[in-house]
Amino acid sequence: MYHSVQPIFEAIAAKAADGSSCAVFVGSDGAGHFTKMLHNGIEYADMQLICEVYDVLHHGLQLPNKDISRIFAQWNEGDLSSYLMEISSAILTYQENGTDFIEVISDHAAHKGTGAWSSINAIELGVDASMLVSALFARFASVSPARGATTLPASQVELSTHTKETSSLSDLSLNDLHDALFLAKLVAYSQGFEVIQAASHSHGWDVDLAAICRGWRAGCIIRSAVLDDFAAKLTNDSSTGALLHAYSELIERYLPALRNVVASSTLAGIPTTALSSALNYLNTLQSNRLPTALVQAQRDYFGAHGFERVDKDGTFHGPWHAE
Repeated sequence: MYHSVQPIFEAIAAKAADGSSCAVFVGSDGAGHFTKMLHNGIEYADMQLICEVYDVLHHGLQLPNKDISRIFAQWNEGDLSSYLMEISSAILTYQENGTDFIEVISDHAAHKGTGAWSSINAIELGVDASMLVSALFARFASVSPARGATTLPASQVELSTHTKETSSLSDLSLNDLHDALFLAKLVAYSQGFEVIQAASHSHGWDVDLAAICRGWRAGCIIRSAVLDDFAAKLTNDSSTGALLHAYSELIERYLPALRNVVASSTLAGIPTTALSSALNYLNTLQSNRLPTALVQAQRDYFGAHGFERVDKDGTFHGPWHAE
């Protein structure tokens, strides 16, 4: 079926920088619709990451919006080049009656459902898409009645730039924020691809991840320069976690920056929902042993659910059931 309409789709679709069409066949049956849904899930994470870095720059480091616009514009000339970075830089230049327009926009973020669908499907498939979910929950938090109902004092970041808490931000550099943003973005894409892979395996779609990257290079919200490199790295290896494996050296180099940004922002009281999720995800991947062994013991203790052992095959119960 696709081959019969392929010439039409390729002719009318957006064109990448190399002139090739962004109309691609990613898999059979519902693969295309599912891929589009996960595009939006990644979009939620990408947007949230940029917003969190903006928050650190503006409310943490006290940089004016015009300066942040210039920083984003500079980053948009390099490996963080993307449509979302481009428009974020542009947004920060607008003014109304001498006031930065961003300051008069409500922080109550809406959503249309695709972020929720992406999260629900990740949960149903048993895939860790914590960054996609955290970006959705950040929007929920923005409209939560609890924000106005708590008795917590206002953030120290807003009260003073000289508190002990905000002094933690003085060690942050623009390079730290750049590297943390790039690394977290890499994790968001990897998680999105893992959800697509899980669905592909479940439904027999045989999804082509490299083709997806090529299709996202132009004409969509998450179009970015890095997708060419993603496509090249996934052409010969589309196994689970392949993207992170391909960038293992970069991850090792950028991880200290992500740790520094999350730790410093946390001490300063600046929420970094998506950045923290990216760091926790990488911490989990690097752990030789997770505390979920205790979860398994707890489940067996109260519900006799059983558990696996590291030294024997099979399913076992703990000594608490010996009687």
